[in-house]
Amino acid sequence: MRIIFLILPHVEVMDLAGPLQVFREANRHGARFETQCCAMEPEASTEQGLWLGRLALLPEPRESDIVLVPGGPVATHMKAPNAILDGRSCTTHWSRIEDLRRRFPKAHILEDRLYVMDGPVFTSAGIASGIDVALALVEAEYGPNIASLAAREMVVYLRRDGSHRQQSVYLDHAGSHRRTMRLPGCPTASQGVAGRVWKVTLVVASPVTSPYCSSGSKCPIIVQLRPFARGIPIALFFYRVDP
Repeated sequence: MRIIFLILPHVEVMDLAGPLQVFREANRHGARFETQCCAMEPEASTEQGLWLGRLALLPEPRESDIVLVPGGPVATHMKAPNAILDGRSCTTHWSRIEDLRRRFPKAHILEDRLYVMDGPVFTSAGIASGIDVALALVEAEYGPNIASLAAREMVVYLRRDGSHRQQSVYLDHAGSHRRTMRLPGCPTASQGVAGRVWKVTLVVASPVTSPYCSSGSKCPIIVQLRPFARGIPIALFFYRVDP
């Protein structure tokens, strides 16, 4: 199967590099994808200021080709571009939803979705979700084993399907106007309520390797977050109990 990357001016580097790497890693584990980077001109600029050169011109597509447009609204088995989203379900980056509605008023826009597959047309939120949709294409063609091997090579922590939200619960309270501090072995965490919520979500999401409690002895864990009530609408209660 040939994957044609149609590179438009000002493409986001990650929109291109992420999916391209997925297909390369899949090939290392037995897949047979042929990838080709094409553009309307031999050179193309990126949003990050990197210039791409020696690009092939867009070839005549074959029926089995997938044309992937990084940073554009559509990645699709090649069809006529006019009205390509009419009557189809689709999505895009959360900041571009309204723009997509204006451009394609007859499309069924799904908000807060990583990617959507509707017949031969695939759309995604772009950026990191381009990796997710590329892995889905690998799985559809070669099965979950090769897709998982490619994901592992790329250190993808969690394979997400199209129904996952674009917004991460772990980032919902990450921002704060207060100064930040560095925690050993952790990314920069904000002080105050937002930082405490962020740190608790990391603990709750981490695998349980041993029973412990705040005193260090073996016992069920009950974390009651009373101070949070002043900073967020609902106080959070997490229970971590021995099996």
